[in-house]
Amino acid sequence: MISRRNIRVKVMQTIYTSLTLDEEQKKDKAQKRLHEHFEQSKILLVYLLYFLAEVVRYAATDARQKAAKHLPTAEDLNTNTKIAGNLILVKLQQDEALAKQYKDNKPELIIDK
Repeated sequence: MISRRNIRVKVMQTIYTSLTLDEEQKKDKAQKRLHEHFEQSKILLVYLLYFLAEVVRYAATDARQKAAKHLPTAEDLNTNTKIAGNLILVKLQQDEALAKQYKDNKPELIIDK
């Protein structure tokens, strides 16, 4: 989601850019620049949601690995996996529209592994 503050900042940046351009370039360039700002914000949101999903996957995987040790301690057997069971995050992982955005934007290519 794009917050009001984010929209306000992007509009002010676009207005400032349009003030520095010639009259004939202003309208088209300003609209194009504003659209680019919103597109960048959308890509950032998709990246953040993907990164959050990766944290959930890591928490579940780490808990399984700790429990599967040869000699697990009590801590290893009782690893906190609340984030992996969060209903909102589970719904986000099952959302088809978000999966399509992941496929289109490929946020996994941005993450250092």
